[in-house]
Amino acid sequence: MADQVSPLTFADQLTALSLQLQAFSSDSLATATPYQSQTYQLQINGSGGDLTTSDRGIQIQLLDNLARTVESRLATTATQLPELETRC
Repeated sequence: MADQVSPLTFADQLTALSLQLQAFSSDSLATATPYQSQTYQLQINGSGGDLTTSDRGIQIQLLDNLARTVESRLATTATQLPELETRC
């Protein structure tokens, strides 16, 4: 019998959504500190709906892509920072 992967729980989806919101917040990469809280309001219609995806493989792929995007943004910031510091 093949191993079956359970679908993502609502809590897993909420965590992934929170990571996405933090990553794309306008100043989150520049000023975020560990455990810094941000307030978001979600309106969820109906029960059983997905916040992101209920497929674990797709969610892992999305989070991997998110990590690459954040790394790219950090690299760009690191490149631009010395130039901006010399202007001040």
